Amino acid sequence: MPIVPGNSERLENSVFAILSSANRENLPVLYPGPCDLLDTTSPTWFKFLTDLSLVIPTILAEGWVHPWPTYCDIPDQFKERWFLQLARTNTWDRRHHLTVWRNFNLVARSLFRCQMRHLRWTWLEGGEKPTWMLTSVWLDLCHMLK
Repeated sequence: MPIVPGNSERLENSVFAILSSANRENLPVLYPGPCDLLDTTSPTWFKFLTDLSLVIPTILAEGWVHPWPTYCDIPDQFKERWFLQLARTNTWDRRHHLTVWRNFNLVARSLFRCQMRHLRWTWLEGGEKPTWMLTSVWLDLCHMLK
C-alpha cells in the first residue's frame, strides 16, 4: 500500500469546488515557493507553517474514530475527508493541489506515527485515555497493544 494515496478525480473536484468558493481571501495560503527552485517531494515547507502544526493534529484527533495501527491502514476515504477539512481552513493555488495532497499525507503520517508511540507509552505506563479520543477507540487500541 503506498504511503500517499492516489489522487481521485472525486477528491480533486471537491477540493477545487472548495478552493473556488467565496470569502476565502483571508484564509492562510499554502504556497510551496518558487516552483523552479522547490523540491516538491519534500514536506519541509509544509512543516514550517505554524498554523498547520496546529491544524493537522486537530484534524487527525477529530477524525481518529477507529483503532488503526498505522497511517497506511487508514482507508483513503478518511484521508480524503481530512484533506477536505484542510481545504476549508486554508487555501492554495490549484496548480499546487498534488503537492499539497502529497505533503499533507506525509506530515499526517509522521504525526500519526508519533501519536501512536505516545499512546503506546501511555498504555504501557497505565495512563488514562486522551481526552480527545473516543473511549471505544482507546479500548480497542489497548486490546491491540496487548
